[in-house]
Amino acid sequence: MTETTRRGRTLILPEEQIARINELARKSRSEGLTQAEKDEQTLLRTAYLAAFRAQFKDMLDHITIVEQEEKTIEKEEKALAREEKAIEKEAETLEKEAEVLEAELEN
Repeated sequence: MTETTRRGRTLILPEEQIARINELARKSRSEGLTQAEKDEQTLLRTAYLAAFRAQFKDMLDHITIVEQEEKTIEKEEKALAREEKAIEKEAETLEKEAEVLEAELEN
């Protein structure tokens, strides 16, 4: 895929090919196209669409969904907090059991 820039934008085809696509479109509307021109128009449009799809797919492949990452981090933090509470409860239970055992040993 040939990429050039124009006015700060990335073009998916060279300007000459885009100009030719536009020229054929104008001619098609005004006076019609010969079969050779129709074939050329089809070929250029197919190349344009293939390049557009490839560029669009590449853009989608490089998108990072920040909100999703933040939600994942929040879920992990909540899971850690739940685990900490469970560990604290278990520690309290063990401390109480230890106190009971110590009291029994003293008696």
